[in-house]
Amino acid sequence: MRKLVLALAAMPLLLAAGAVPSSAAAASARVRLVYLSPDNALGDVDFYIDGRKALNKTVYDTESTYLTVAPGQHTFDVRKAGAAPASVPDATVQQSLAAGYWSVFVGGKVGSSTCPIKAVIFSDDFATPPAGKVVARFVHMAPEVPGVDVILNDASNTVLFKNVSCFQGSSYSTFPTGSYPVALVATGQTSPQLFQTQANLSRAGVVYTLVGAGGVDEPVSLVSILDAASAGSAPQGAAATGGGGTALGGMLPLVVIAGSLLACALLLLFVRRTAP
Repeated sequence: MRKLVLALAAMPLLLAAGAVPSSAAAASARVRLVYLSPDNALGDVDFYIDGRKALNKTVYDTESTYLTVAPGQHTFDVRKAGAAPASVPDATVQQSLAAGYWSVFVGGKVGSSTCPIKAVIFSDDFATPPAGKVVARFVHMAPEVPGVDVILNDASNTVLFKNVSCFQGSSYSTFPTGSYPVALVATGQTSPQLFQTQANLSRAGVVYTLVGAGGVDEPVSLVSILDAASAGSAPQGAAATGGGGTALGGMLPLVVIAGSLLACALLLLFVRRTAP
C-alpha cells in the first residue's frame, strides 16, 4: 500500500512535466485578423475562422490578438455584422498555414474594379532585429490610392518601400530607431505627394507593419501595427478577442495538476488513519 501511495504522490510531478496544451506540444500557427476597409457601405463585420465566428461587430481599424490554430488549411470569411453564418461572405480567403505568425487583412471598396472588398494573408515571421534596430514593412490597404512608393519626405526623397499596390505588401527592411517623415507618391515619382506623415519606429528590437489605410469614408492614414518580433517573443495585438478555447488550452494542465495534488493529499490522509 505504501508503494502505491508513493506512486500516486508522484503523479502531479509527472503531469507537470508532460501535461502541456496540444498547441504547445506541437508547433502552432498563430493568426490575427485586421479589418481596414474604409467603406461605410460594408460597415462593421463579423470574422469567421473555418465557419466559427472569431470576431463580432468589428469596426474599421481593428486588429485582433494572435489566435492559435492548428497548422494546415484554413478558411477565413468576412460578413456584414449580423449576417447569417451560412450566407455568402463579403470576402473570403483560404490558405494552408505553417507554424508561425500570420495576419489576415481585409480591406477594399464595395464595387471597385481595382480594389474590391478582399481578404489577403501575410506572413508575420521575421528573425530577431539586429541590436538597436527596428524592422518594418509596408502594406497597401487604401483602395482609392494607386500603386505607391514610400519615400523620406526630405531633400533626399530616399525610397523606403517601392512599388506597392493595393492588397500588396513589401518585404521587411531594417532601420535605425527614430521618427521618419514619410510621404506616399505614385510609383517612380517624387511629386505630387498623396499623403504625408511621421512613421514612428522608436522601439528597438520590434517588427512593425506600416499600413497605408483609409480613403472612401475615412481619412488616409498610416497605421502602425506591431508584429511578432521573433519566434520566441510574445506577439502583440490591439484588440482582445476573448479567451474562448485558446485560453482554456493553457489552463487545463494546471487544473489537472491541482486536482491530482488534492486527490493524493486525501489518499495519504486516508492511509495514515487506517494504517495499523
